[in-house]
Amino acid sequence: ISTHTQLSWRCNDIEDDPLNYDVYLGTENNPVLMSQGLEYTTFDPGVLEPLTDYYWRVDAWDGSHYSHGPVWHFVTGEQNTAPEIPYAPWPQDGATGEVVDAMLRWSCNDPDGDDLVYKIYFGTVSQLTENHVIALGITDESWGLGRLDYNTTYYWRVKAHDGDLEVQSPVWSFTTEEN
Repeated sequence: ISTHTQLSWRCNDIEDDPLNYDVYLGTENNPVLMSQGLEYTTFDPGVLEPLTDYYWRVDAWDGSHYSHGPVWHFVTGEQNTAPEIPYAPWPQDGATGEVVDAMLRWSCNDPDGDDLVYKIYFGTVSQLTENHVIALGITDESWGLGRLDYNTTYYWRVKAHDGDLEVQSPVWSFTTEEN
């Protein structure tokens, strides 16, 4: 299991009462209380130690009855290091007079050698949101844009994901050539 994992479980009540959960986690078969009174069926334990045995359980409370869950066990893998922040944008940040048939390029490495997947944000505003995603799940460090408008400033950034951790570049910009 990843050292950056989130614990999740399923539980239901026969009478459909709302449930609260207590989460126990530790490196001994008798885990210690980590969080009490959770309303959701997920818990983020933070970054766990690599190559370590963990034990955990969840107890449920419906307001009148308390149910102790079984103790589960997992082992973490080696610690994953985040990818480097994408760098070396092309067109260069702040470039002017770029051709209207532009191609975006960047560089990015992962210290662990993990395969990287990218998400590209692109638009004419500097505050790029999820509405500005033009490509996701790509594995190349380039993306063809097709024909752009003349004399227009475009903004873009890249998110890199190694299957566990994600980083993003700063927002870069370039301006296309005049007609």
